[in-house]
Amino acid sequence: MTRRTMLASTAVAPFFPKPGRAQEQVIRLGVLTDLAGMYKDTSGQTTVACVQQAVEDFRAIAPNIRVEVISADHQNRPDVGVTTARRWFDQQGVTSSWT
Repeated sequence: MTRRTMLASTAVAPFFPKPGRAQEQVIRLGVLTDLAGMYKDTSGQTTVACVQQAVEDFRAIAPNIRVEVISADHQNRPDVGVTTARRWFDQQGVTSSWT
């Protein structure tokens, strides 16, 4: 290999596509519920636990897909709920949200 050939191959190398790895799929589920207010007994932590159980069942079917559950308290106030949901969708990559 001559010096000219080596320089030419190094100059052209960045233009060839690199074999990429498949990105790991991550699904983030947001559970926005009443965790501390008057409805905490009928929803609250029970809802979060049910979603986490569903995620565990899903992992048995599709172990290569990572699912994360994020929960928050809306405090029975629409402004808190909307702000939390917007933050989840805009900054934390939440795929779906349940109330």
